[in-house]
Amino acid sequence: MNRRTSLPAFLTVPLLCVVFAAPVDAQVTGTVVGSVTDAQGAVVPGATVTLVSATRATTSETQTSAAGDYVFPNVAAGSYILRVAMDGFKTIERPAITVSPGDRVTIPVLRIEVGSLSETVTVQAESPVIQSSTGERSFTVATDAVSNLPLADRNFATLASLAPGVDGTARIGGGGATNFMMDGVGTMDTGSNRLLMAVNVESIAEVKVLTSGYQAEYGRSSGVQITAVTKSGTNRFRGSVYDVQKNSDWNSNTKVNKLNGDPKTVSKSKDWGYSIGGPIGKAGGNNKLFFFYAQEFQPRTAGNNVVRFRMPTALERAGDFSQTTDNNGNPYSLIRDASTNLPCSTADNRGCFQDGGVLGRIPQNRLYQPGVNILKTFPMPNLPTIPGQVYNFEITRPNESILGYQPAFRVDYQPTRRLRATVKYTAWTQRKQDINGSIPGFNDSRMQNPVVSTTAVTANYNLSSTMFLEATWGRAANEQAGCALTGTPQFCTSALPVNQGSNRINAGLGDLPYLFPDATILNPNYYAYGVMNSVKPPIWDGTRIQMAPGFSWGGRVGNSTNSPPNIPYPGFLNGNRTWDFAISLTKVAGRHTMKTGFYNTHSYKAQQRGGWNGTITFVNDTNNPIDSTYPYANAALGIFRDYNQASKYVEGVFLYNNTEGYVQDNWKVSSRLTLDYGIRLVHQQPQYDSLGQASNFLADKWNAAAAPLLYVAGCANGVYPCTGTNRQAMNPTTGQFPA
Repeated sequence: MNRRTSLPAFLTVPLLCVVFAAPVDAQVTGTVVGSVTDAQGAVVPGATVTLVSATRATTSETQTSAAGDYVFPNVAAGSYILRVAMDGFKTIERPAITVSPGDRVTIPVLRIEVGSLSETVTVQAESPVIQSSTGERSFTVATDAVSNLPLADRNFATLASLAPGVDGTARIGGGGATNFMMDGVGTMDTGSNRLLMAVNVESIAEVKVLTSGYQAEYGRSSGVQITAVTKSGTNRFRGSVYDVQKNSDWNSNTKVNKLNGDPKTVSKSKDWGYSIGGPIGKAGGNNKLFFFYAQEFQPRTAGNNVVRFRMPTALERAGDFSQTTDNNGNPYSLIRDASTNLPCSTADNRGCFQDGGVLGRIPQNRLYQPGVNILKTFPMPNLPTIPGQVYNFEITRPNESILGYQPAFRVDYQPTRRLRATVKYTAWTQRKQDINGSIPGFNDSRMQNPVVSTTAVTANYNLSSTMFLEATWGRAANEQAGCALTGTPQFCTSALPVNQGSNRINAGLGDLPYLFPDATILNPNYYAYGVMNSVKPPIWDGTRIQMAPGFSWGGRVGNSTNSPPNIPYPGFLNGNRTWDFAISLTKVAGRHTMKTGFYNTHSYKAQQRGGWNGTITFVNDTNNPIDSTYPYANAALGIFRDYNQASKYVEGVFLYNNTEGYVQDNWKVSSRLTLDYGIRLVHQQPQYDSLGQASNFLADKWNAAAAPLLYVAGCANGVYPCTGTNRQAMNPTTGQFPA
């Protein structure tokens, strides 16, 4: 359960030129700073500075300080126009100011000229807007690039690879895991440390990638930080329609398929959708409420691939291995009868089964019926046994289709210059349906609730002209069964089984014993218990999971590719939910921009441990004294190399809280020197199982005297090495042999 790479708690005091800014909430907004002088270079205090949204026409206003400086904290990501006005001077405008999440944008000095307020001077082709107050290395993919760049997977995280020093979504050279945020809310799966949901790029306004030297607001991990902001509505109605397609009909067949005589695999995908946004009111009017909605549809079709397996033949299911072939396709009928203690080889087959004089045939009274029933659960071969051929079952899987959906919705409300609020919801889901297994009708499966969602609410309030409050609440969640949900439809073949034969009673395996019969009983408090009652797969009887152990063959049957497939059960059947809350207070005092804040995230993850139904390995093994030398014969005789099963179905409810607080100050000492310093406290609670089933090894609590003893092999007659009855369990401390 790797959650993150960090210390449980730490205290950090950054110095000079190292920015230690707000926590996660500040990643939704940026800061715009600058100064105003007259034509002679003297500072101009008391000038009115207005920041106008180029898309929504909403405004924020402040006054220059005694030093001629101005600061706009908590600025929503977007494009802006800066306007400076003062009696006796011409109005000056600076357009095309782009603010990204977490940016501290420094506007070059604006010089106002004596004249009438009605005269407006537009500043063009001047020094570029820069972020000069931080030492971060970052890269922003703007709205136009997000919309226009061709991406094979339509995933905003792919844009990170455009940043210098980034390979895929990881920093070149390593150095910490990658962290993903969207609209100020963490979008990380807390079990796998991967992106929780890949939002389609039509819904994304911009993506910011920070590779190193970034502010402390970007926490959780020390690697690349990838932050995305969803699009918002503008003061004009705008929309889009798009269709991105990939189709195997446009490709040639692969060389491997041609050599094997196989048809071309079918793989068709579409990502088509639309978006619309604008004011809730008159276009171009004095609006305060704006919306944006995008909907993407993701139809997928796949199939026409050939699968091949080595299935038990009709003779083998009856205990007759006289016509059997091995993993190389060579005839093999040397089935060893260990009870004879005689050789079983080509040169001497006295120790081989040969009922009725037929080499390889096992007497009926020696067969183990549950083992024979295991062989009978698999489909019958549909190809003749041919020397040199390692498979006897072949099908071309049929085409199947699935549909994914991804809605994104956002509302922005700015009733006054002092108050702004935003509500955002993004989700992804796919149609609930049975998915063909490797052998349709035999090992099909179904995901319980393939949904991922994120919700975020942000509010900004100007308490005064120099004091600003920002708060964000968010929630991210998903449910998974065997396959990671990544924002694109999954033909998941490892989810919950849906075929009637998956029930061990229906398959005739009710008499196959478990090592721990009660390991398949589910605790009613478990997440899996609710899933079973919701999906109602054939393996569920309301109390326990009626599923046979997994079977491993290998050896002379063939490798994992040709061996018969097992009935699926999710390696992870889990639900993930995180709740984030952050609040910050900014105070502008002269040349100081002081900030303090609090952040907390609460994580919930329900996930089971595997192995509850066990695995029986029938592979031929010369170290097994009763081995028959052939895996299917081992099953028919009730012989196995090993049988592993967990003693109980265990599901943990894993929780943790991250609680953080900070204080910082950005001090503009002069026009050429800015100091950024602060302190931040982080308490990272270890992830724990609220049901008390998990354990950790604590070195400081270790007491060797109280530790349980693991007996070792010893020779009771004192002569080493030894065999037979002389080889016994021995107490490693006393050297005694228990009775």
